[in-house]
Amino acid sequence: MLEKGEIDIFQFYNLVITLTIGTSIPVTPAALAKLAKRDSWLASVLTVVVSLLFIFLYNQISSLYPNQTYVEMNEKIFR
Repeated sequence: MLEKGEIDIFQFYNLVITLTIGTSIPVTPAALAKLAKRDSWLASVLTVVVSLLFIFLYNQISSLYPNQTYVEMNEKIFR
């Protein structure tokens, strides 16, 4: 698992999914519910869709750099 200080791709996906959806569902709809009123359910649906788009983006980026860590990918992308 973390003997080498690295996580495998399955652990990375689980981490991204948990953090992306887990933080966006409780926070975003609560802020939008005041504006949306009766249509606040739509804010929840849109939040999940946007979160899934981010997960898809992370998946595509990690498939471009399969043998690199997350930090190494960021260094290549943003330099």
